[in-house]
Amino acid sequence: MKKPFPMQVSQTAIPTRTLALEQLRKAAAPGSALLRRLKRLSRLIAHGRVVKLHGHPNRIAAMEHALLTMAQKLVAETPVMQTIGIRDVLDHLTDQPLLVTLCRPDGWPISAYAFRKADADARTILVTCEDGKTRPFEPDALLALFTTTFLLRVRLAAPAEALPQAA
Repeated sequence: MKKPFPMQVSQTAIPTRTLALEQLRKAAAPGSALLRRLKRLSRLIAHGRVVKLHGHPNRIAAMEHALLTMAQKLVAETPVMQTIGIRDVLDHLTDQPLLVTLCRPDGWPISAYAFRKADADARTILVTCEDGKTRPFEPDALLALFTTTFLLRVRLAAPAEALPQAA
């Protein structure tokens, strides 16, 4: 499992998110190094990688908005991630890890987990977290933990092998 990708935005205070977004647009002129970096980060987000931003809250909000918009444009025609429910995750578990990204309702990835069965009966599910530790869970405990307002996303193997959509 890959660790979150850290990025530092400016610590300089800025009064509004709108002003921060305007400054970001000016700095990300066509052909600039910043624009190339933003495209790279948006590709990571589109493919389910977690990006941790640090800096002034208004600048973080502007950066999140820009990256999410770019990521949505990248995957508009060929999605690479699919939103599913925790029950669907549990139904499709095997002894191979299933990488799951936990996202906010707006689509920003928060953390990533690898789920797999500990035994053939699926009485215990092993969850590897971003910190590298593997923790055993009962299926009922996982249902209680992941039944929230957050979204779970998995990478699509192929369009024909799509999992059922979350309800």
